[in-house]
Amino acid sequence: MKYFDLHADTPLAIHAFDVTFDSDKLNLCSKYFASFESFAQFAAFCPPHELSDSESYDRFFKVRERFLGECEKKGFSVCTSRSSLKESLDSGRPAFILTVEDARLLDSDISKLDVLYSSGVRLITPLWGGRTVIGSSFECDGGLTDFGKDVLRRCGELGIATDVSHASPSSADEIIDTAREYNMPVVASHSCAYSVNSHPRNLRESHLRRIAETDGLVGVNFYPPHLNGESANISDVAGHIDYYVNCVGEDHVAIGSDFDGMGIYTFGLENLGCIPSLREKLKDHGYSEAALDKIFFSNALSFAERILK
Repeated sequence: MKYFDLHADTPLAIHAFDVTFDSDKLNLCSKYFASFESFAQFAAFCPPHELSDSESYDRFFKVRERFLGECEKKGFSVCTSRSSLKESLDSGRPAFILTVEDARLLDSDISKLDVLYSSGVRLITPLWGGRTVIGSSFECDGGLTDFGKDVLRRCGELGIATDVSHASPSSADEIIDTAREYNMPVVASHSCAYSVNSHPRNLRESHLRRIAETDGLVGVNFYPPHLNGESANISDVAGHIDYYVNCVGEDHVAIGSDFDGMGIYTFGLENLGCIPSLREKLKDHGYSEAALDKIFFSNALSFAERILK
């Protein structure tokens, strides 16, 4: 099968654990890559919460350097264009696209966003937790700050896609509004459905429908508290996918596992090697092969091709 995941924190895990892609400490251990005819991943850097905004910016470049080095050793691709992504997938090489989660690392300096773009970042999740220089996350009331709005507009000018995961309802609306001004698709890269489990971090139906209107995507994550509030299994993931597909159709749903960023895992989905089992579970739910191909690969590929120049 082919697999394209919208969110994993592998770059930071490689740096934090001081490991290579071959380490069993990674949910995305490279031994699993050969199981897929094609494999691609949006690879995120989320700054550790104990770092200041300026320290987080500096840490990004250390993590990026280590991640690019490990990719080079293994012959993996880090893609910034449609042509490089196509070349990698056509040749059977794993492909990665760099993303940043928690744009507080810009530290009130809009010029740093241009540097991130020059460094290969093509997707940004503006918020993660609390109230920051960017705005309010799901834990807070309120929307984006003035600086946050400037960041979103500059993302539109540069062609960086934006992600409503972790955003407050008001912030999510403003992220979607700004992206629409620039005809950019919006993604909820790793967000489960609020209507299935009313965790405040989960995606509301109103935002789900607005994302679909931008020809964007929602990626279901595997974090147990988001899935059912308790211990979770593959059936819980399938239930969130069912809900999204019933609401907006199979063209707007993908997987955003959050591998290498959770610490606790859904039973039966502890690592990349378990993904074929999720496909089999959805097949049992009545999904066609064509629909499964969309959810596990081609929807994310289309999104990536749209945002890459």
